[in-house]
Amino acid sequence: GKSKGAQFWDNVAMAEKASVLNALRSEATITRVARKLGIVRSQLYRLIDRYELKSMLPRRMSQKGTRHPSK
Repeated sequence: GKSKGAQFWDNVAMAEKASVLNALRSEATITRVARKLGIVRSQLYRLIDRYELKSMLPRRMSQKGTRHPSK
């Protein structure tokens, strides 16, 4: 099985993903989601990429002006 340390970080990741999902479902804009989570938008986009949540973005968040900036 996994070490206690690995289990801990798996749990942290699951909690982080759940927090992002809940905020995405409850807020109308990416800016508001980031503000609710206490992070900047660029960090939110990294979390969306890390947890493969792009498909969870409501259509209103994927319109012009709210897209992920080019890298």
